[in-house]
Amino acid sequence: MNAGDGRHLLVIDDDDRIRDLIREYLVRAGFRVSAAPDAAAARRLVDQLSFDLLVLDVMMPGEDGFAFGKWLRSRPGDTGRTPMVILTARGQPDDRITGLSLGADDYLAKPFEPQELVLRIEAILRRTAPRAVAGAARACWTVHGEPPDHHGADGSRRRGDDAGGSSPTWAARRGRRRASRRARRRSRRGSRPRCP
Repeated sequence: MNAGDGRHLLVIDDDDRIRDLIREYLVRAGFRVSAAPDAAAARRLVDQLSFDLLVLDVMMPGEDGFAFGKWLRSRPGDTGRTPMVILTARGQPDDRITGLSLGADDYLAKPFEPQELVLRIEAILRRTAPRAVAGAARACWTVHGEPPDHHGADGSRRRGDDAGGSSPTWAARRGRRRASRRARRRSRRGSRPRCP
């Protein structure tokens, strides 16, 4: 399959020509793409469907992209954590800061290179775990009291998860993994189901 691997994206832009060009390019890159001409239509789609990422214009009639982004981040559960790329003609530093502070994962000013948009989307999707796998891993940790193995969507071990680091977070993770291994060695109470 193509680079997009069938991930479902929502493109929100009031300009039909730009929206169709973005949609066409993302479909060619292997993504499934839905489109909305404004924030109201996007809200209806977000309430009905699950998306892996949103591409959002700022300057739209009615509710602007910043207000829509704020609404999206206020949603409960996975919907509120959906990655968001702001793609707009408003490229001033103040606008970028506003968009990123509202929770956008990236901000790209128009005019833009379509390949750059695809690469930025792919980078964001690599950093975000698939929702089903992440949920199963959290459930495993809750049931068995140990952190899940960190695997990518294809089952391969993700680079960097076990790479050391000097930050307190890495030290805490290493400590939890070591304690978990010691506890497993001590208990050995039979086989447990393998977690994702």
